[in-house]
Amino acid sequence: MCPLSFWLFMAHQARKRGVDLNSQPKRHIFSIFAEEVSFLGFPNDPGLKKKWIVAIRRDQGKKFQITKHTKVCSKHFVDSDFFSNYASGRRRLKEHAVPSVFNFPSQRPKVQRPPPKQRCATYVQQLTTQRQGAFTGNGNFDGVCAQDVDLPSSNEPSNEDTEMSSLEQQSSVSSQGCPFCNEAKTAATQNQQLLKAAQNDLKATQNELLRVKMELRKSEELEEELKAAKLKVCKLRGS
Repeated sequence: MCPLSFWLFMAHQARKRGVDLNSQPKRHIFSIFAEEVSFLGFPNDPGLKKKWIVAIRRDQGKKFQITKHTKVCSKHFVDSDFFSNYASGRRRLKEHAVPSVFNFPSQRPKVQRPPPKQRCATYVQQLTTQRQGAFTGNGNFDGVCAQDVDLPSSNEPSNEDTEMSSLEQQSSVSSQGCPFCNEAKTAATQNQQLLKAAQNDLKATQNELLRVKMELRKSEELEEELKAAKLKVCKLRGS
């Protein structure tokens, strides 16, 4: 707790007791609450210190570092955390006590993340709605089908043959497929073919590189053999 927060807390408690802050010095205000409020340092035990950090809901980092000046107010402990009999007049904290009295806000409700946009499904739904509206219009079927569809014809068509139910309309629309899906499948197929061709080219390049390395190694071995032969000839001439 910083000094400013400490004195603000003391001033708030003094106002609750009716103490005149203008007429009383700071040391007198502190002496009024010295018997009730104390500020406790963090324990040295790593396990117990971690429990304190979890209890106060703070994370150690650049913005919060625990030092010898970091204190926790005794108001955050229950009475059972202190020894009942103390001769010095100042309450002593028990060894394994952990602060538990806090006025934290209630847990916030989890906000559900909206599902990702399904562009293909939305496109199919819009296309189906448009085509259904075209079928139920004034008999104008222009733009209903993206492709030509062979329809059965007869000399005397009956009402049953000419009328199309909504279920048949939906099935005929869905049978043509989604243009977006078809384009995506075509692009995926092309990408797979390009990837396969690139892999084949890479494999051929690696094989060629391996062949060149083997030829270089053979040439180096031949050069070493030639040098050894020259040395032998020189030795024979010298002898």
